[in-house]
Amino acid sequence: MDKLELLLNKINLPLENKGYFNDGKLNKIVCNKQQDKYMFLIELSSVLPLGVYLDFERLLKEHFHEVKMVDARILTLHFSLEDITNYYRYYMEKYSKNAP
Repeated sequence: MDKLELLLNKINLPLENKGYFNDGKLNKIVCNKQQDKYMFLIELSSVLPLGVYLDFERLLKEHFHEVKMVDARILTLHFSLEDITNYYRYYMEKYSKNAP
């Protein structure tokens, strides 16, 4: 079992979402123990659907709730304009509501 699969099992990612990670790999876990911060560096061949990414991010933070900051950086090798547009719209809506 590879490191990415271990992580997905640990956070209890639903089986129907695991297929999006099949060809991926967990390249590195960067940690700063003094600041209690952890970053998972993941490589995938294509962009995760927005809902799958948000579910992954939520489960990661829930599982590592005792850590001050936990996040993942996902490098994708292939993406489309539609993929980017979906993420762009989501983050614009999320953060524009909080803008002054």
